[in-house]
Amino acid sequence: MAYKKSEIPNAQEIGPFIKHYLQAKGQVSVDNGTNGTNKPVSPRTIKCWGYMLKRLEVYASRKKLKYIHSLSGNHLSDFINTGYKNTGNNSKRVIISYLNSFLDYAESFGACIDNEARRLSRPKYIRKESDYLNEQELSLWLDTIREKTPERFLGRNMLIASLLIFPALRVEELVSLEIGSMDIKGCCFYVKVKGGDIVRKPLSDESLEYLAFWIQQREEKGIKSPWVFYSRNDHAKHITTRAIENLVAKYLQQAGIIKQSMGPHLIRHSGGSYLLRKGADIRTVQKMLGHKKITTTERYVHAGYDDIVAAGVHLNGLFGKNK
Repeated sequence: MAYKKSEIPNAQEIGPFIKHYLQAKGQVSVDNGTNGTNKPVSPRTIKCWGYMLKRLEVYASRKKLKYIHSLSGNHLSDFINTGYKNTGNNSKRVIISYLNSFLDYAESFGACIDNEARRLSRPKYIRKESDYLNEQELSLWLDTIREKTPERFLGRNMLIASLLIFPALRVEELVSLEIGSMDIKGCCFYVKVKGGDIVRKPLSDESLEYLAFWIQQREEKGIKSPWVFYSRNDHAKHITTRAIENLVAKYLQQAGIIKQSMGPHLIRHSGGSYLLRKGADIRTVQKMLGHKKITTTERYVHAGYDDIVAAGVHLNGLFGKNK
């Protein structure tokens, strides 16, 4: 429903209000919905909101809509259907959530009377089967890194690979690791995880070996960066997530492994799946991966035909001896 400007308590132009909203969201914390504690909005989330809202601003300009309260439900539906016509259902659901959050804030600010995004119809959620590397593919990928990596970066690349597999770090967690957070004697390290908490994570025997090798290589080069994985262009900065993504994809391609996803999350997912297939308790893997819901971890369980055949062994003796 459209309202006159005189009916709006605090009418705001769309462009400036979007900037105000993003600045406000970047400075406050939000309830994570699990334990009543507030967690900071991540820069990545702010970036995603900003990208979508910039497209909304362009759409509004094209439709000659100047104020927030000018955005009707029909406008929002048209924005999604035209601007994201080739986008899947799951992504459209995220866009609607972004719009809902933005207009909720506008409503509380007095920039509109009603949040029209609440009435948008959400497309059906489609759960996709996640890609992963099986044990043979993981081994092939690791062998390729060992064989193809230049000697001066071998410790670094193998440490990156081992930490993506166990304890299956997210790429944002991996790049932010500090040398001072690595406790070699305690076989562990500390990292800021999704949500902002500092969490202790274990180091496998392989990771300890590669970490010691990488530290030795750094010292031989005279590198004094505070980051475990520093930027080659500026040692005061850590390596970028894009660099990790390129590194993972490069060695997957060189190993002849082609998947729908060719990034670090594929390796993280494969590490979790490998542990589950080897008999690790799913609650333990959930804790390692940092999943709030067990249903998320359940997606890491991949059972193939051979697994079904192997399960049949448990039937031995059920029917007694053949007569």
